[in-house]
Amino acid sequence: MQIERKRSRFTLTAGLWLGLLFHTAGQEIAIGQWRDHLPYQNVKRIARADDRIYCATNFGLFEYSFTDQSIQRLSSVNGLSDFGVSTIEWSDDYNLLIIAYNNANIDIIENNKIYNISDIKRKSILGDKSIKSVLFIGPYAYLSCGFGIVVLDITKKEVKETYVIGPGGSQLAVNALTYDGTWLYAATEKGVYKAKANDPNLVNFAVWSRYEDISQPAANYNMIASFNGKLIVNKNGAQYNTDTLLVNDGMGWTYFNPAVSWTNHGLEVHDGLLYLTNYFSVESYDTSLVRQEQMFGWSGDASPMHAIPESPGLVWIADSRNGLIRYSNPSLWQIIAPNGPISNNVADMDIRDDILWVASGGVSESFGNLWRTEGIFKFDNQSWVNINKGNTSGLDTLFDPIKIITDPVDAGHIFVGSWARGLAEFRNGSLVTYHTDQNSALQRIDLPNFYWIGVGGLDFDEQGNLWITNTSVLNPLVVKRNNGTWKSFSLSPYVTTSHNVSEVLSSQSGQQWVIIPRGPTKGIVVFDSNGTIDNTSDDKKIMLRTGVGSGNLPSDEVLSIAEDRDGEIWVGTRVGPVIYYTPEFVMSGGDAADAQRVLVERDGFTEYLLDGTAITSIAIDGANRKWLGTELSGVFLLSEDGTEELAHFTSDNSPLISNKINNITINPDNGEVFFATDQGLISYKASATEGGETFEEVLVYPNPVKENYEGPIAIRGLVEDANVKITTASGSVVYETTALGGQAIWNGRNFDGVKAATGIYLVFCTNEDGSETMVTKILVIRGI
Repeated sequence: MQIERKRSRFTLTAGLWLGLLFHTAGQEIAIGQWRDHLPYQNVKRIARADDRIYCATNFGLFEYSFTDQSIQRLSSVNGLSDFGVSTIEWSDDYNLLIIAYNNANIDIIENNKIYNISDIKRKSILGDKSIKSVLFIGPYAYLSCGFGIVVLDITKKEVKETYVIGPGGSQLAVNALTYDGTWLYAATEKGVYKAKANDPNLVNFAVWSRYEDISQPAANYNMIASFNGKLIVNKNGAQYNTDTLLVNDGMGWTYFNPAVSWTNHGLEVHDGLLYLTNYFSVESYDTSLVRQEQMFGWSGDASPMHAIPESPGLVWIADSRNGLIRYSNPSLWQIIAPNGPISNNVADMDIRDDILWVASGGVSESFGNLWRTEGIFKFDNQSWVNINKGNTSGLDTLFDPIKIITDPVDAGHIFVGSWARGLAEFRNGSLVTYHTDQNSALQRIDLPNFYWIGVGGLDFDEQGNLWITNTSVLNPLVVKRNNGTWKSFSLSPYVTTSHNVSEVLSSQSGQQWVIIPRGPTKGIVVFDSNGTIDNTSDDKKIMLRTGVGSGNLPSDEVLSIAEDRDGEIWVGTRVGPVIYYTPEFVMSGGDAADAQRVLVERDGFTEYLLDGTAITSIAIDGANRKWLGTELSGVFLLSEDGTEELAHFTSDNSPLISNKINNITINPDNGEVFFATDQGLISYKASATEGGETFEEVLVYPNPVKENYEGPIAIRGLVEDANVKITTASGSVVYETTALGGQAIWNGRNFDGVKAATGIYLVFCTNEDGSETMVTKILVIRGI
């Protein structure tokens, strides 16, 4: 990677070679690399360069090459400075792309480098700073912003000046700009303004005048275009399909088409034609404003946002539901988009046999419904498959799927918990049935004329029984046994119909740990059937909450829970993590039922681990290390006992797209860690995998290690915590390490830090007692 830094009094710019940052989406990533899993189908704007077209989505960009028809993603993972794109624009004169973000950050891509201009983002401005559109005039880019107009010098990569054009110099949201060679026109939230473009005092609000003769002079105008001596503006309607287009030909204002009121998304001039994009089609008009063509019908759920013609008979269309559309006619069109989930919403994840499943529902802070219907997503063989009401029968009522789990003996057998519809069962991507109060032990809430069954947690025990939490009912803990029979349990007196129940953890010792996030009392209820599900007389239960002798939780707001490889229960609360070191004894009450907090050294002082930090997710990797997701501080990777911070990922120091983490799931086979954030899903290839009891298919990668490779060399498929020695062919030991779970890492150097020379190296692996051994080889190739 090359980094070019130029400091001026305006900004700090950094150029990053894009070609070194891309990886192929269909390939498994290397250790230490990131990749995003975002919905690139929602294209809202496009920008055409000579040999490619850029497509902006809410989450990032992708580019489509005309040369080889390849697709490349552009996001924070591979060099972009931010997340959440607001608009893009290409300059033909200067061969560069401007990317504006929702937070007013700006990137410029020029000659395969990215230059960041963060002046507006860093500037303390009250109100809306967002950049809504970009207009190029010579070497300047005019940015329509929520407070006015910012002019960028695109050759110097710096801010030139700012125009605040509202009455008395007040802030005024500018939605779009156009230029007719003499006048600069602004469509704003309170009317249409103009000023002479060559006026040396454009910073003075007084040189800007508003059209007072237009219908509703102070209305919100969100699009504007100069076309053949005419000024055309779009008045944004308050409701759907109530926009109004108006035309000024120098003699006054008239309606563009008085009979039509649509929701319009795009208004631009290309190749002597005016292109209007509305909610269902793209239309082109000649200089007399006579419609020449109407383009529609490429998809049953088409949602055009923007259009650029390529040549007669070929138009590129940004579609917010489908991606990039290459359109010739209603019978000849192509949809282009990177593979990915259809939504950035992730409520829960589960992975087994290299297949990741995602539930896309959600609940509000008060545990009300969000009524999401995007369904569930599957990531298998490096490709995403979306399963929802659009392609699978019976899913039109699968509202808010918030939990998902894979049958431990059948990776194609999936259960989905809905915060409305009960429990959905799938086989091989098809719906088998809904389990409700009609055919299972689940119960509906006791409200007349309202059919609602809330499932908040799912977990399999070691016998293959599925444990389920059923919120706001008399018997909120339910089990679907491995023989298909059902039973429900009361958690009274701790849980009533006034309580919500969420996660359930089925522990190695046979207990069920149930999180109570809302109600008259909050905390954790631990249930033990004593190994006799049918005999309720020997059942035990206890509630863990704040207070010594009562559970010793630092807060009764429990957000997450996980069991580590030693059987210890880690609990994430609103104010930090705690551990139950001997969970099998919590039923005894008193000190045995109390959690402990981890003490750590920081800056010479002893304090509680992540004290005051809301822990929203906990995941355990193959080396028994702890991955803790937080509400505001990103992700922490901790040592096995939590006393050492091994890594801390945030949106500032890594490609993590948000510091608000909803869920973490780890692929035990290859160590890839999936982070579900409030902005979407992203993953990181970590160094630990799950070890086996015997050496099976041991894999070294890369192998051979070529001369230009500088990354880690992984030895995967080992027994847990194996001892690994790497020697020359003559037997000299050059490196020794202990596997992280089932994977050992070699940096390609000897004990002195010197790169290993060209040759064949032997890898000797043994388990702890020496009863299991394995030898493999690594070929290292160095340059002369």
